[in-house]
Amino acid sequence: MPDLHEDYREYTEPTKLAQVPLTFPAFKSWSNVRSQFVLDPDIIYLNSGTEGSMPRIVLDQYHSYLKKWASSPSYYFAFDKVFQDWQTINKQKVGSFVGTSGDNICITDNTTEGLSMVIMGLDFKEGDEIISTLHDYPSSSSMVHVLQKTRGVIYTLLPLPSPASSKEEIVEIFKNAINPKTKVLCFSHINYTTGLCMPVKELCDLAREHNLISIVDGAHALGMLPLNMEEMGCDFYAAAGHKWLNGPPGTGLLYLRNAKNNPHDLLPTISELYGFETQYTLDKMLQIRGCCNTPGFTALADAMQFNNSIGKERIQKRIFELNEYLKKSVIEEWGEECMFSPLPGKDTASLRSGLASFIPTTDFNKRFDSDFMSKVTWDLIKEHKIWIRSTSFLDKVSDGKKLTNVIRVSTNLFNDFDDIDKLMTAILAVLPC
Repeated sequence: MPDLHEDYREYTEPTKLAQVPLTFPAFKSWSNVRSQFVLDPDIIYLNSGTEGSMPRIVLDQYHSYLKKWASSPSYYFAFDKVFQDWQTINKQKVGSFVGTSGDNICITDNTTEGLSMVIMGLDFKEGDEIISTLHDYPSSSSMVHVLQKTRGVIYTLLPLPSPASSKEEIVEIFKNAINPKTKVLCFSHINYTTGLCMPVKELCDLAREHNLISIVDGAHALGMLPLNMEEMGCDFYAAAGHKWLNGPPGTGLLYLRNAKNNPHDLLPTISELYGFETQYTLDKMLQIRGCCNTPGFTALADAMQFNNSIGKERIQKRIFELNEYLKKSVIEEWGEECMFSPLPGKDTASLRSGLASFIPTTDFNKRFDSDFMSKVTWDLIKEHKIWIRSTSFLDKVSDGKKLTNVIRVSTNLFNDFDDIDKLMTAILAVLPC
């Protein structure tokens, strides 16, 4: 594929449209941050784990990018240095945000696409084993099920303690499961089920010690935690831009360690370039895959700049403070047994996240009652306009086919303590007498 910037130097750029300059106010307070979001003032939104909400400045920029694109689509697709399909400039910005070079980044449509690029692109042989957990999101599980059917891959799912109490016990579970057939450790950075933050660096170190490939589902980490891909040491890391980062829908990233050399011989299963030229690096082969939402990719980089203007560590601290406040309120009302996320306290600080999963009752057997949990969730939405979600998972192998059901609350940077107080009051109001 020719580089159109080089081959058509004489092309005349279309008339430039006015664009809102990307400047940020001084975020001196969290109420000031909250005011930047366009969320409906009549709702309380505690479901960033499913979808985030773009701040006004990112939304306005996104709108201006779409307008530019619509004014001369073929020009912006082929020639514009920011929007064009190679995405070189935005890849550099995204890479900088997550602690790596832009050459190790492919900007994707979502976490699922990134995971698919890796899982379906690796060379699995019959009998190769992928180790994951019972808390895997269906995106990666679905792909591995395809590999089970087409290539005879073994899929081993490990139980995790709920709540977990230390990094060491999690690493030990994986260590004890590794055997001569194991090829990949695949796990979530933050489990969507319980909000457990996994010991990523320690697990990636474990994988490297055993000459295994590490694949991390980072859907819930981007925007919540400060990330440094090089320090974590994973081979592949897929993440979403539309959740905690509050970027546009249909945006995400895939990190490829040492993409230039492609150490694991990943085949680009979604690509326009493979088989036609030999000079393209893996990140470029994955990036060129038909028309993508490049105005959205540009707004993704803006969402990262928005986070930087507040401070990534400051955001993490705020998210965690809100979540710890929620957990303490829940435990005070229904006891520790109702909590499936890491309990509040210094000893579990490295395991916490902005997700809290619990059952709003002292009756522990209610965790098997999906109708009860769904009703609480929907009554909160219908009667109190509070958005959370319920989720289910196999907690222990001994539970057989009985799934544990919980309600899951996400505390993001636009939330405050009053939101949590209102949530607790509303839960008590909708619970059956």
